[in-house]
Amino acid sequence: MRIAMFTDNFYPELGGIQDSIMASAQALGAAGDEVLIVAPSASARDYARGGLAAGEPALGPRVAVRRLAAMAVASSTGQSRLALPWGAAATVARFRPQLVHTHTFLGAGLAALAAARRLGVPLLGTNHWAVAGFSLYAPVARQAAGRWASRAVAAYYNRCAWSSAPSQHTLEAMRAHGFRGAAGVVSNPIATGCFHPDGDRAARKREFGLGAAVIVHAGRLGREKQIDVLIRAVA
Repeated sequence: MRIAMFTDNFYPELGGIQDSIMASAQALGAAGDEVLIVAPSASARDYARGGLAAGEPALGPRVAVRRLAAMAVASSTGQSRLALPWGAAATVARFRPQLVHTHTFLGAGLAALAAARRLGVPLLGTNHWAVAGFSLYAPVARQAAGRWASRAVAAYYNRCAWSSAPSQHTLEAMRAHGFRGAAGVVSNPIATGCFHPDGDRAARKREFGLGAAVIVHAGRLGREKQIDVLIRAVA
């Protein structure tokens, strides 16, 4: 299958959404599918902030990346870019996708809507964001900003033939703000070559000096992650 993925969150920005998209694209390519990722352009500063050399990630010979003009936006990573929703039409048309998969409701998401409509192919959506949590970054009227963003997400994914969310909580939040489409929960991918059970769990705990109850958090220390709540709960 030929799949065009659209995202505003992509390499070299550091984050779980970016890792999920790259892992999915790489696995699809390894399985024989052809994938085109349409993502915002990155600046030299974005690569430097992640300690990375400028260039595209190595995702395999069946995965290509097309960059859109983009502008920097404030975020906890200091690397976020918002794609301008034009400039990829000819590239996507030549790729001849059988499916458009949108991972965003922002600039690249608008380009995905247009591409699916223009080419007459199904639009699949994935909402990676518990979007109300990002209202913490709103300078004023945070509750109102959270409600507006949640409704915008629901309205966007109502245009998809089918949508996924990484957790039941995220899907329920979409439903609560007006999402009515067909959908299901699809967990974020895990690179099992790196992360897998490798022996006696009790022995591992002794090796690292861990107690009986262990909680592992893998992610950015962004305010929306609310790690302070986790720390207080453990105590």
